[in-house]
Parts: sequence; structure tokens; C-alpha cells
Amino acid sequence: LVMLSCVEVLTATGVMFGWSSLSIALRREGTYAELCDDDRSGCDAQALRLNAVYTAGAFCVPLGGMVWGPLMDVKGAKWTRAVGMCVFSAGCLLFAFADSKTFDAYVPAACLVSIGGMANFLSHFVLAEYFADDHFGLVHSLINCSFDASTVTFTMLELIHREGASTQSLFLALAALGLAYLALTNETVWAGHLSPPAKKLTSSAEGEGNEDGFGAKSPQYGERLDESGKP
Repeated sequence: LVMLSCVEVLTATGVMFGWSSLSIALRREGTYAELCDDDRSGCDAQALRLNAVYTAGAFCVPLGGMVWGPLMDVKGAKWTRAVGMCVFSAGCLLFAFADSKTFDAYVPAACLVSIGGMANFLSHFVLAEYFADDHFGLVHSLINCSFDASTVTFTMLELIHREGASTQSLFLALAALGLAYLALTNETVWAGHLSPPAKKLTSSAEGEGNEDGFGAKSPQYGERLDESGKP
């Protein structure tokens, strides 16, 4: 489950931070090239428009975190993950069918990909709670590092695009991947790990004292202690 969590975070969370690689593929296909003079292969107007898409997507990453955090407290990680994957896939579909001349949907597509990715990212922290007694730090770091490394996703798409694949086919594949993760949102795969673990009873609630002298074995109020500290 930890490996599956890392793969999902790597491929469907903070992918917008790898925008510089994707913008190369978009320039190669002539996205926003109509803003430039006919005799130029690129211009400031094209670069600014592509940068605006990235700015919108990057802004929606922390915005998504502010939205999904409270919702996850109320609805739970499973609901947050499912809705987030739908939003992420919708953004990928918008990217696939966007066209700067006839259907300029790159900004909303970037926003949906970022917002949906953040929902997926936050939902995976529940898994770390199951390792609170032994590998909590390790699992947490793996999830966070996978999020940071998710910038490589667009780099891989650009390399595939260089071999002849279109951005439309690449984003359709990414949308299908998001829907596949959505299909995995079930108890058969996650075995209950999409919900927080049951909280353990404190030793005082169980009628047991602890080594600090607190709990059921502590001296009762009004009980006098002798010089050795014993009742």
C-alpha cells in the first residue's frame, strides 16, 4: 500500500510544477503561436500566455489544500480522494481537447489538475497514521518526497511527445490513469486504510497506571504520603 501510495502521489498530485517541460511540447505544437508574427517561431506574447497558465495552476495548489483540508475533516479521506480524482481527470480531459485558437481552456484545465491533485495528495496522509508506532516518519517522508518528485511526470510526457505522441493522447492517458486510481478507491484494495485507525484507549481509561505515577494506580486525593513518597 505504501508503494501504491507513492506511485499515485508521483503521477497525480503536484504535476503542474513540471510545467516548464510541458510548455516545450505545447510550443512544439504551436500553442498560442498565433500571438506571434508569422516569421517568428516564438515571442514574448506566447511565453507570457503560457506562463499565465502555469501561474494559475501553481496558485491553485495551495488554494486546493485550503479547501480540501477542512472537507477531509468532515467527509473523510476516501470521499476527498474520490472527488479529487474526478477533478484531476476532468482537468486532464480539458487539457486534451483545449486549443488556443478555438477552445482556450488551458487555464481552467491547469486549475482543475492542481486542485484535484491536492485532494489526492492530502488523502494519502491517513495511511501514515497506521505506522504511528514504528515507521510514521518514513511513510510521511515517502509521501512528501513523491509529491516533490511529481514534477517529473510532465517531463516524461515531454519525452514521449518528442517521440511523436500528441499532447492530446498524453493527457487522455493521464485522465485514464486518474480514473484508474478512482476505481482503486475501495476497501478491497486499501483494506480499510482510507479511514483513520481506531484511537487507542489511554492507560487511565483502561484502569492501568503508568510509570510516571499517573492513572488508576496514583495515590487518591486526601491520601497522606510517608517520607518515602508511598501512601
